[in-house]
This record gives sequence, C-alpha cells and structure tokens, in this order.
Amino acid sequence: MTLVLLVLACTGKNAADDSGPAAPSLIEEQPVCASPDVTMVPFDPGDGSTAYTATTEHYALTIEGFDEDETLNLASLAETSWGALSNFFGSDVPGPLQVEIAADDAGFQAMLAADGITGVDGAGGYYDPGTGKAYLFRQPTAYYSRVLMIHEMVHQYQDKADGIGGLPFWYVEGLAEALSRHHWDGSCVQLRVRPLLSWEDMAAQAQAELDADGQAGPDLVTVLGGSTPSRALSQELVRVLTSEPDLAPGFATWRVDVRDGNVSAVDPDAFAADVVSVDDLTTALLAFVPSDQEPMSPVYLDWIPEGADRALGFASASSAARVKGAVTSFASTVAWPSTGDVGSVYGYDDSTGDVEFAFLAADGTVSRFAVIGGAVTWDNYGSVAHSDTVKWSQAAADGTTTVSIGGGSVDLPRSLPAAGGLALYGATADFSAITWGS
Repeated sequence: MTLVLLVLACTGKNAADDSGPAAPSLIEEQPVCASPDVTMVPFDPGDGSTAYTATTEHYALTIEGFDEDETLNLASLAETSWGALSNFFGSDVPGPLQVEIAADDAGFQAMLAADGITGVDGAGGYYDPGTGKAYLFRQPTAYYSRVLMIHEMVHQYQDKADGIGGLPFWYVEGLAEALSRHHWDGSCVQLRVRPLLSWEDMAAQAQAELDADGQAGPDLVTVLGGSTPSRALSQELVRVLTSEPDLAPGFATWRVDVRDGNVSAVDPDAFAADVVSVDDLTTALLAFVPSDQEPMSPVYLDWIPEGADRALGFASASSAARVKGAVTSFASTVAWPSTGDVGSVYGYDDSTGDVEFAFLAADGTVSRFAVIGGAVTWDNYGSVAHSDTVKWSQAAADGTTTVSIGGGSVDLPRSLPAAGGLALYGATADFSAITWGS
C-alpha cells in the first residue's frame, strides 16, 4: 500500500477568539490525511474476549479491550500519524513499528512481563528502547486512549529517528506530550494542537505551576541543564518553542545540532546560542501559557475534540462540556437527534458544579434539565420545527436565556450564572461551528 499524504492549509479562527482580539499567528503542524490499508485478525487474549492484531504499512499493533470499529480507528490513526511524525522528525524510520495495547493495567503489566520488563508501575504507557515496542492500556476516555497511543509512538519514532538516550526529560517528554495532543476525524490527523477540551488539561496544570512560581517563573537554567520538571511544564516548553515564529527556527537548529552530536542537550549556553537566552525563554513562556489554555472543559463523561471548533460527545445518559469563564452567548451546529437529546449548557456555577441544560428531543420538544443543590428537574418549555441540521444559538438576559434552534426559539428560566457549552443525553452528537461571546 502506498501512503498518500495530503497537506492541508490550516485556516479558520479558534472559537476561543470569538469575544476577543485575534490570537497571534503561531506555527502549527500541517494536517496529514491518508486512507491506510488495515488488516485485522481477531484472537482470544485468554479471558474469552475478542482482541485483534492490526497490521498497516508501518505498524504492527496488538489491541485488546476495544471493539472492532475502535480497533480499526486506532490502527488507522497510528498509520496516518506515521506520516505526521515523519514530517516532524524529517526522516522515515524502518518498520513495522510494534505497538501493544492492553485492556487494563493488569494486561499492560502482563505484556511488559512477557518481554522481560519489570518495575513500570503507575504508568498508563511505556516505550522500551530495548524491545523497541510501545506499550499502553485503555484509558478512561476515548480521547486520552488515543493521546496516550500517540505519546508512546512519539517516543518510539524519536528513538528510531534520532535516539533518545541522554536527552533531557523536558525535551523527550515535552515532545511526546505536545505532539500527542491531536485532532483526528477518521481521515486526517493534526498533531501538536491545543485541544478544544480535555480532562487532562495540561495547559491548566502548567498555568497553576507558573502561578505558584510567581513573577520569576520556573528555574529554566536547571530544567535545560537536565533536571526533571513536570510533564505539563515540559509540554508547554515544547509548545512555545515550536509554535512561536521567533523561537521555532532556532529550536529546529538546536534539535539538529543535538541529533548530530554538535552540542550537548543539557548545556543551557548551547541552547541559548541556537535558540534564545534563558531569561528571554522565561519571558516567552510566561506570556505564552496563559494564551495557550484549552477554552472548554468537560463536565460529564466523554468528549473528543476534533478541531478548533468541533467536538464529538457520546454517553448512554448525560454528557456535557462548558466554556471556561463567563459566557452570555453561545452557538453551534449539530444534526437533529434521531434518539435521545442534544443541546447546550446555559447555566453553570463554578463554586458548586450546579448546571442547567437546554435540550432538543427527536420529536422537537425543547426542555430544561437542571441539577441544582442535588435536586434534579426536567421540564418541557415548548417545541420547534424539524430540520436536518440544527443551527443552535443562545443569548442570556436577566434570569432567562433565549435558545434559538433552527427557525424557532424558546425562553428558558435560568437560576445559575450564564454559561455556554455542549450537552447531550442518551445520544452521540458531533458539534461544529462552536463559538461564544461574553
């Protein structure tokens, strides 16, 4: 099979910029699209469940704990990511690269033990330079399972392309954390994105660290000299160095010099000569991280960010995600539900977690679902005419929010501070054109 790479232009404004000035122009990874051939063979892992071996042009994967559709999706994501990693590292590596995914931690430990690897405790994934394999197990959310797979694949690819022995933690782990945050729609993948939302929210973790550090910021001299910072800070270091136009060319030069053995990877002076002084890097980092925050946050269950203004949600009961901060207007586009309900968050209290939802049912009924002080209420407030594609918008006033759905609108009472976000109940929905204002 020939892997077809299609480079796409990155256009469009991030939803986070809806109510403020345009964000500075940052360097992004170009999306890579492919239609990989995947050969899947089922097998019994020993517990009576069905697992699969999945083979692509560049990967040999063993995948347990996922159904056939998600196994195919993971294999396709891995193969398409190979093209993106080849672009980033500037070289192709020989395959097939081996990836083993277990259903749970016990299976993960068994996979490691089978290859003579011990002492890997408390980790969701591991890359072993000795075996050359990437190992991981299924995570609580679909998105993070995919993130973790790419994370370990980044370690694997970097080791095969450049070697990772002797490289500092911030560089190796920062690359893996940054590149693994991705958008994937089943055909095209873009690595090193700022997700619209995620449970892990590494940028928020990094911001909390910087807030604790105070105005002086972190001690980047020791970090560049080989100390072990947090994964969150490592990710943001790599993101600022690869994203900012004034830093990215020098960082690329430093990476090549490190790879070729021209400079030590733990020499701050060599880093400064190629890239920027430590003081200037600290200034850049302190300015970058606040602007790099994920603009939305999950409230309940599973969400997959698919683009700067797109997210897929699914749940057998309720699932929700909200815009961080105060929001008085919110809009999205979603298909009319065939089963269950789709809708939005329109009220939220940060201090209590109380929430109000607006829902659209398959029969056109519009309702208010609220969880306030432990009490749950669900009341109908009208109906709207059917349309295949629903353009949803809402605007808050004192004590009410007007929800416009297609050609109709309904006024809903609001007891909580105005908010914006995505919601569904017993449904799967792909939301797009997500915007908001305050």
